[in-house]
Amino acid sequence: MEMYKQKLILTHKGFATMEQIRPQTKKLTARQEDYIEIENHCCLCGTELIFEHKHDDEAIKIKEQGHCPCCKITLKEKEYVVH
Repeated sequence: MEMYKQKLILTHKGFATMEQIRPQTKKLTARQEDYIEIENHCCLCGTELIFEHKHDDEAIKIKEQGHCPCCKITLKEKEYVVH
């Protein structure tokens, strides 16, 4: 007989395993899948983009750049403010 050890976590309802408290992932709609495909691939050749993330010294802003390794061009550039 094999014994399995599972880490139990105390919740407001008692003890539970991680599998019990993890939210279930929802299946993406076709529209959501299309959006992810467009955002993550080159619009010229269809190659998957490579993203780089850089932050400033104060870590207030994060700059995201997406470039295509095939076309050798930068296609996406966004800047995010950290709260």
